Amino acid sequence: NEGLPYPETMKRKTKGNMNLEDFPLSRIVKMAEDGNAEAQFYLGKCYFNRYRDWEGHTRIGAVFLKWMRILKNGYVGIISETTISQHFNETEGLLLKAAKSGIVEAYGYLGDTYWTSYYGCKNLNTAFYWYKKGMEHSDQRSICGYALCKHYGRGTKKDGKEARKLLQKLAEEGYAQAMLWMAMLYKDGCEADGEKAIEWCKRAIKKKEMEGYNEWASCYSNGHGGMKQDDKKAFKIFRKGMLRGDVHSAYNVAYYYEDGRGVKRNKEKAFRIYKFAAAMGNVGIMYANGRGVRLDYSEANKYFLMAANRGDVEAMKVIAAAYQEGVGVKKNLEEAMKWLNKAKQYEGK
Repeated sequence: NEGLPYPETMKRKTKGNMNLEDFPLSRIVKMAEDGNAEAQFYLGKCYFNRYRDWEGHTRIGAVFLKWMRILKNGYVGIISETTISQHFNETEGLLLKAAKSGIVEAYGYLGDTYWTSYYGCKNLNTAFYWYKKGMEHSDQRSICGYALCKHYGRGTKKDGKEARKLLQKLAEEGYAQAMLWMAMLYKDGCEADGEKAIEWCKRAIKKKEMEGYNEWASCYSNGHGGMKQDDKKAFKIFRKGMLRGDVHSAYNVAYYYEDGRGVKRNKEKAFRIYKFAAAMGNVGIMYANGRGVRLDYSEANKYFLMAANRGDVEAMKVIAAAYQEGVGVKKNLEEAMKWLNKAKQYEGK
């Protein structure tokens, strides 16, 4: 009788004004199977939110693993934590049903699903199609995705001016993700302005978009937008973001501890925070080099495998090399070729 995770982002009321996250999972699944579009969209979002963001940074927490165990008990069929293509199929199927039933918000999530590469099913033309469809219904997530397609020229002709105009309007309307993108444009774009970038970061944070701390700190860590580089100030802001739950900030805090930037070097702390941030590949690197932990190739490969199974191409190559040389695993040339071919497939997408 346990409910679904992510109540802070997944709150959704049925027509009867009841919150779906208060329902037992078995009931929501049954509703979805019976054709309830709200339940289908809710489950689709749950599948999609296994991942953190557009860049493929994973969000693997105790709540998600607990949810996976519930799913494995038979409510939605057997789902492997390492089967990315099946995960994509579940996400796509549920969101498509919701979209066809008139749930406008499903359009933006479908666009995101086709945009992202970590499913191994990247399709930018289809992503743009769904973003455009959602934009026609004034869905903010879709408008943001449409603008980014225009900004990068993915799935459509590149048009930076239109992209910026759309993002600016969305940000002014209070859409937090657009505020974050405005910060990034001022941080790295042709009109670089660190002060404006930081202003947009702070506005995004007020809207509870905690990734704003990461972008804010990076203005000082890399001297973006004409800001004076200041590692100590960057570390303090990264740490503030980490304490407020931002995975990107946590990753950077770990990196600063590992490298001794802006703070006294502490590899043990770096290791613990990398693990907390679920930066699986980095934990693998630390085990493989004995940095902050005992040297353990077998344990390193466990974390590299986690990262590889979630779409990290470099981790796939490391696993291939491990099987080829028999480092931390039994030598297996067939497995080595499998992972090398998989890495090539991902790089070609």
